[in-house]
Amino acid sequence: MAWGLMGGTVMVAAMLTVATLFIINRRKMTVGLPADTPNGALLVIQAGRIVNVSPPARAYYGAEIGDLPEDFIQRAFGPEAAPALRAFRALQTLGTQMRVVAQDRNDRQIEMIGEPVGGQLHLLLNQTGTGEQSSCDASDSAGDGAPDPALAMRDCAIEKLLASAPMIAWTRRPDGEIAWADGQVAIDDQTITPNQIVDLVTARNQASDGTQEGVRRLNLDVGDGHLVPLETFEVDGSEDLIHGFAVDGSAAANATRTLSRFIQTMTETFAHLTVGLAIFDQNHKLVLFNPAVAEMWGIDAVWLARRPQLREILDRLRSSRRLPESNDYHAWRDQLLGLFADPEAVNYEEDWDLASGVRYRVMARPHPHGALAFVFDDVTEQVQLETRYRHIDDLLTRALERLDEGLIVFGADGLLRYVNSAFHKIFGTDEQIVGPGSHAREVFGLCTHLSIEPELWHEAAAFATGASERNVWTREVRLADDRSIRLRLAPLPGASTLVVFTDISDSENAARALRDRSKALEAAEAMRGAVLDGISQKLRTPLNSIFGLAQLLREASDSQKNPDQADLADGILEAARSLLESVTEVSDLASFEISNSDPSSDEVTLAATIGVTERILAGRAASAKVELATEVDASVAQIVRATLPLRQLLFYLSADVIQRAKPGHRITLGIAPAGSGAVDLFVEDAAPDGETVSADHVERTSPVLPLVRRLASELGATVMLDPVGGGAGLRAICRLPINAQEERPMESAEIG
Repeated sequence: MAWGLMGGTVMVAAMLTVATLFIINRRKMTVGLPADTPNGALLVIQAGRIVNVSPPARAYYGAEIGDLPEDFIQRAFGPEAAPALRAFRALQTLGTQMRVVAQDRNDRQIEMIGEPVGGQLHLLLNQTGTGEQSSCDASDSAGDGAPDPALAMRDCAIEKLLASAPMIAWTRRPDGEIAWADGQVAIDDQTITPNQIVDLVTARNQASDGTQEGVRRLNLDVGDGHLVPLETFEVDGSEDLIHGFAVDGSAAANATRTLSRFIQTMTETFAHLTVGLAIFDQNHKLVLFNPAVAEMWGIDAVWLARRPQLREILDRLRSSRRLPESNDYHAWRDQLLGLFADPEAVNYEEDWDLASGVRYRVMARPHPHGALAFVFDDVTEQVQLETRYRHIDDLLTRALERLDEGLIVFGADGLLRYVNSAFHKIFGTDEQIVGPGSHAREVFGLCTHLSIEPELWHEAAAFATGASERNVWTREVRLADDRSIRLRLAPLPGASTLVVFTDISDSENAARALRDRSKALEAAEAMRGAVLDGISQKLRTPLNSIFGLAQLLREASDSQKNPDQADLADGILEAARSLLESVTEVSDLASFEISNSDPSSDEVTLAATIGVTERILAGRAASAKVELATEVDASVAQIVRATLPLRQLLFYLSADVIQRAKPGHRITLGIAPAGSGAVDLFVEDAAPDGETVSADHVERTSPVLPLVRRLASELGATVMLDPVGGGAGLRAICRLPINAQEERPMESAEIG
């Protein structure tokens, strides 16, 4: 408390006051000064200057008329002049009597007494032992008249302290009349007089109907509303007198304000804490708590303010199921209460898991005077987050362990933080060789011995240790066992590094096989082209010769009128013509597939596909003596589809129809919208009057129809046979689904 901070000062002041009152009772102070004192140094001061001096003052201290009294006091007392100067200033400004005992420059004990006389001030300096006796030289008689040195020493010390200490002492009557006063107090550049203090104390006592003994804190109004804090102490004395003293109360007032602000700050801080705080004294009573703990406990703050004991609080918490479940509650409670047996050694910490799923972390720590401070922290959310984090970490670890790619994570210091089992499988290592704590240089140094490209691993180690620029990069490296590994390095947050190892040996082998097959196919294609060229030359040339010779034989037979020879010649011509047609079909089909392998013609419109097929099959239709026509609906003519599959499908379907058709039939190739986002490609066989075309017969006998259906299924299409004209015709339909992206026109579609 503030009073505690000033206790030492007040105690000293009280001792001084009691001792001073004892001295006052022993002797009277000099009230007036003699006009002339042969053995004393007398100064008369007026208007701040010395106007008269006695011979001793001139002889011993060099005082002259016209000197400043402050200079005279400084010369007279030298280093000990400070108390005398303060007392003289009080005499000048307030007109209060003064009495100071101090050493002069010649180490003589000098008593200086001053008082106002009329409009002048008189100062008398006596060496102690001459003239008026000073308390430092006075002695009491102990029955037999012998001096008491202890009392004399005490009196001298008290006089000096009272003259120099920042305090005022007085003896007054109950009505406020001052019988004696001495000392001074200066606060905030304000010099306080005994009269001001005594008047204030008397007024307060009269207002309270009597004298109030003991320490009192008062604020003295020195003008303009400025209040000076004082601490006063009064006791009743003999002969209807009241003795008292006053000291500066600024420090106590400031300490009180500081303590009040501190308590207010602490109270507001505790009130806003989310952590519960409860302090129990040595008797287990609750002496302080904040709103958070009342909310955690679910107990009314008014009931807590009654200062219940910890036992009562625990019982109430148990009834509301806000304590952890225990097999022996009373033993658990007694263990908690047993902490007060040795509070200084308490270091209690425990998690309370409640039935509601809430977890409190409870801590107890020593508090002054045998008390204990309990802290209740709701860690439910923290525990849930930790559990969720561990679950996610475990799930992520399991997922990474199932990857086929080897993974390594290095920290900012280049030390390995994580490695999965796929890495060990790729490089044939284990946790003993490569594990958490291994440095990047060690890991990549091991990889260096397993591959035929060591420079790459030095670059990877520099990346992981931050010695090089950290941009994502990917490399392929071949191991010593002829396996291919794709290495990918990427920076992670916090200057960490992710390294991914992918075994691409199988994909590389597959790619190599595809390249080899592609080369083989290219060679086969070239060989097929050469074979076709050979067929075209080596078959057609002899056939043409056979045609020529057969024609000559036929003409000779006609001229010789030899029917048998003519028939033989006709047979030769027919066989040669049939062979030539077969060679032409094979050549046309091969030429068709080769021409469509050109990647420059990947897509073509449906109309262009119909046109190309018509041109290819025109010769075959003429040979079969059937009419070949096209029918294209303009609304679907410009739909674009892949070239080769569609041409093959339409070619096989049309060639099959032409092959079955009899002379005089009309074959129509066409496209028409089918609704529901589809389009029909059709080949229609129309027979002359009186003939019919059977769909069932075609289904049973056509060797091409199954092939056409297989090609159609790859395109997502369906093939159907639809009789038309009452059975006089049969339409083979391929119904294609059309996506919105395919419904776009093409500016041109040149088909070679």
